[in-house]
Amino acid sequence: MIEPQTDEELAKLRVFQSTMRTVNDIVNNSLNDLQLVRLALESEERVPGDSESLRMLDQLIYETSTKLNQLGDMQELKEKDLGGGVFMIEVPPSERHA
Repeated sequence: MIEPQTDEELAKLRVFQSTMRTVNDIVNNSLNDLQLVRLALESEERVPGDSESLRMLDQLIYETSTKLNQLGDMQELKEKDLGGGVFMIEVPPSERHA
């Protein structure tokens, strides 16, 4: 992993990490609320505990949380050009949770 070399690169990385940790906090609070809804649906027997829908929800919550954590922990920023002057940070690849 290549470390940022200049004070400007370090400042950009620090701002990015702070932003991502803030986003992570907000989204993880929502994901926790989704977990509560999931548990309520299961406990009220509205959805069977072994249903494919609940497995998909669990997978979505896990993947979203993992990607946000990876972004917040990045030490080097790589941008991806989406075209039309729009850029995004490249999300590191993650292993799928079974």
